[in-house]
Amino acid sequence: MNCHICTKECKSFIDEKSKIIYFHCKSCQYIFKAPKYYQDFSEQKLRYNLHQNHAKDLHYQAYFQRFIDFVLPLVPQVKTALDFGCGSSSLLASML
Repeated sequence: MNCHICTKECKSFIDEKSKIIYFHCKSCQYIFKAPKYYQDFSEQKLRYNLHQNHAKDLHYQAYFQRFIDFVLPLVPQVKTALDFGCGSSSLLASML
């Protein structure tokens, strides 16, 4: 599969915890799920509604912590990151 951002070829891997197939672009470091694991919008909305988009919400913090714990081992020398669709706070940046 090719990267959605830079179109270069990506390597697949399986997350041992979730058993979901992901793709990792070594060129731009983009990581994404295989399309067969995409959730429909109603499932996404249910998950999204578990938190409020503000830095003091513990569920919001936990949401980002799961992301950080998953991604950082894959790209250990992160210098910059694109936080797309992150809400109105800079929580993820401050956690990183």
